[in-house]
Amino acid sequence: MKIGGNSIRIEPKYQLYISLLTGLGYASVFYLFEWADGASISWMKLLFQTTFFTVFWYLFMFKLKIKGKEPSFSVLDDQPIIFYGVAQQLIKTSPVVGVLYATDEQLTFEPQTKEFISSNWTVDWTNIETIEGESFMRLYNQGIRITTKGGMTFKFVVNQPQVWIASIRTKMKS
Repeated sequence: MKIGGNSIRIEPKYQLYISLLTGLGYASVFYLFEWADGASISWMKLLFQTTFFTVFWYLFMFKLKIKGKEPSFSVLDDQPIIFYGVAQQLIKTSPVVGVLYATDEQLTFEPQTKEFISSNWTVDWTNIETIEGESFMRLYNQGIRITTKGGMTFKFVVNQPQVWIASIRTKMKS
């Protein structure tokens, strides 16, 4: 079962929220400088600039962005896979793109490139202690956090994190 698409995406409603906050923030800072300079504030100009920069940032950040190289799913050819999907493992502040997949014995992350990580990340189902959702500044769910019995924590950005959590918890119980 494939979970999510071939690339990591932010849900459209959150794309709009982020763009609106960016546009409002830009217009507010611009008018703060105007006010500090002694100019009068026109609410219509503020509304226009907020709308303009919201649309600009929405198009710039989410719609006109050049598509990156999508990860390969070649790992699926030689192993019995229960579920899989594209993922980004967060190591400190660096995302590593790859494929997260589950077999009968373990959960594995295979990075797309071997430059930053030299081998696959693998954990047995018996070693997973908790699986929970990971959110960005409590604004939107962006992924999952896996904690092992050894106290190690691994974060992955995935599409449809609730489906991942339910699938992993189901596999952990079996």
